[in-house]
Order: sequence, then structure tokens, then C-alpha cells
Amino acid sequence: MDKCSMQKAFEHLEAAMTILDAEGQTAAAAQLDHVMQMIQASIAAASGAL
Repeated sequence: MDKCSMQKAFEHLEAAMTILDAEGQTAAAAQLDHVMQMIQASIAAASGAL
């Protein structure tokens, strides 16, 4: 997955996180936050590799 695709996926996850937070689904939001942190790390690694 390239950096642009990862960034787009991250943006979609941010939108999903907003919905989960608004619905009060804290457990799902916490799991999604973990996934988002892993994606951010991947994006940072991809940026460093360029």
C-alpha cells in the first residue's frame, strides 16, 4: 500500500471514529484508535523511506 492510499484510509478511519464517538461506542472507538496509530506509523515509515 502506498503512502497516498494509507493517508486516504486514515482519513476514512478518522470519519468512522467521529461517528463512533458520537454514538458513545467507546470500546469500538478505542480499537479503531489503535488501528489509526498503526497506520500513522506506517505512513511515517513510508515518508522516511522516500
